[in-house]
This record gives sequence, C-alpha cells and structure tokens, in this order.
Amino acid sequence: MSKKLEAPLSLSDCLCQICMEIFVEPVTLPCNHTLCNSCFQLTVEKASLCCPFCRRRVSSWARYNTRRNTLINWELWEKIQKNYPKECERRINGQDLEEESK
Repeated sequence: MSKKLEAPLSLSDCLCQICMEIFVEPVTLPCNHTLCNSCFQLTVEKASLCCPFCRRRVSSWARYNTRRNTLINWELWEKIQKNYPKECERRINGQDLEEESK
C-alpha cells in the first residue's frame, strides 16, 4: 500500500470563489465544488439548494449532511488551518486579506 502523494495546497486553492476569501469551514458539494460554510448558508441553503457554480441540485445532500453534522469538509479545513494559520485567523476575526497589504 503506497501512500498517495498529495500536491501542496496553494493559497489560491483555498479561496472561496464567492467571497474571494480563504475558506473557513469549507463545504465540498457532491459535484466537488467547494465554498466556505458562510457562503454555502447564504447562497445554497437559503436560496436555491443548487451548486452556485454548476447549478446541480444539492437539496437532499444538504439536508442529509446538515442532520448528520457532516456538512463541513473537516479534512480540508484542518489542512487549510495548518498551512495558512495567519490567513485563517484574519478571516475568522473579520479582517480582509487586502488589509494586510496596506
């Protein structure tokens, strides 16, 4: 059993395509699109129950995983926190990435 080599997680791989910030508690939909939990709550759960990228319906999946408390991709979230602790802390504290460059 060889261990699968994973490519390093780049910061651009960790950015939500909706809010353009680093993922916080990322949700990976069945279509493999990922967005942060807050964007999921706003765009998917509250509005259409469709993936905002490919429009695939995720209503049954979302209800099932919400009930089981398995909505968040914990493996990815742990990797992001390990690789980008400062960016995560800034985002959790409500600071934008651009604020640092000023």
